[in-house]
Amino acid sequence: MSLARGKSPHPLQIAIACGGTGGHLFPGLAIADLLESWGHRAILILSEKAIDRQAADRVPHECMAFRSLGWQAGQRIRFLLLFPLILMKCMVWMLRRKPDAILAMGGFTSLAPCLAACLLRKPVFFHESNAIPGRAIRYLSKISRMGFVGFESALQALGPGSFMVSGTPVRRELRSLDRSECCQQLGLDASKPIILITGGSQGAMGVNQQVVQALPEISQRLPEAQFIHLCGMHEDIEKLRFAYTQAGFKALVFPFLEQMELALGAATVAVGRSGASFIAEIVALGLPTLLIPFPHSADAHQQANAQTMAQSGAALTFEEAFMTPTLLTDALCQLASDQQLRHAMAQRLKHFDTPESAACILEHILHRLGQKPGDSPRQTKSGLANSLNMDPSSQFHSLQPEVSPS
Repeated sequence: MSLARGKSPHPLQIAIACGGTGGHLFPGLAIADLLESWGHRAILILSEKAIDRQAADRVPHECMAFRSLGWQAGQRIRFLLLFPLILMKCMVWMLRRKPDAILAMGGFTSLAPCLAACLLRKPVFFHESNAIPGRAIRYLSKISRMGFVGFESALQALGPGSFMVSGTPVRRELRSLDRSECCQQLGLDASKPIILITGGSQGAMGVNQQVVQALPEISQRLPEAQFIHLCGMHEDIEKLRFAYTQAGFKALVFPFLEQMELALGAATVAVGRSGASFIAEIVALGLPTLLIPFPHSADAHQQANAQTMAQSGAALTFEEAFMTPTLLTDALCQLASDQQLRHAMAQRLKHFDTPESAACILEHILHRLGQKPGDSPRQTKSGLANSLNMDPSSQFHSLQPEVSPS
């Protein structure tokens, strides 16, 4: 039974800790947008990173930035010294701003605000997008009132508690894209294959280098292809543009693209890391994709994400260590030229889609906070959870041996 979507007569303020990476930020923004459309108020808690500063300038929500440190080798002493100060600042802010609850979207950016909320007896909720929960979420799961996960396999690492599979929220505009219009705005030909290469908000140097080496062979086998290449700030953009020109391709090469929805909407196929937010976006669009997990992701969570998608036939995947320009060329040409394969992968992607993910999360949070816009919160079984029961013997498996999640 679905909750009514009318505005609540008693609006709440919910802080959403979603800073640090695009993988935390974009799902958090999707929830914030929906929350405010329901008549409540979202306050985004961000880090001081460049991606968060840029987001704060663009979004219509109130934003608050706190310093963030990860529990990483080489800076653990610094973490222990600075964390109490960050925690104190979070507590002072919460006493002044008085949010009714906090929702953590993962990462160490969310740790201090959520611990501050717990100490002030404010409800803590979390969402974990990845197949393997991060360290911060594993800790927060012990103090949270309720948690939500994108992959059913994440439940195994959380222990006892009130958790449910919700899928991962995506921006609403991704569900109403017109490919021809996206291509027109980017100046690309919709009748020809368009390959999107992206390494996420931080870029991917290994992927960039492999693509450049593969371009001469791709030009022989797929000369009509067009490229959108989001390479990250660390790459020499002019050298990449020159490589595409030398290979005879029309290519748009940017460090990043603020209107990422245009690139996703225009693409025929994509190549990218296997962060959970990117996976949720390709799922929402039914976009056939070659996933290349970041080899140094915490707890190998990107490998686990990619393995889940590949085993169901919803994506192809390579481990970066085994990837070669020839294998990359084979995969891209296969995806771009085989319409039947793309259709089959798009159908498999639908099994992972959870279009009501943000609504599901918010309905349960509001219910826990005593808000009842309708009869009762909807008890939905996620399409993502259903998809994990699919036969893994699909003909569309990874082009490499299975990626180990450990």
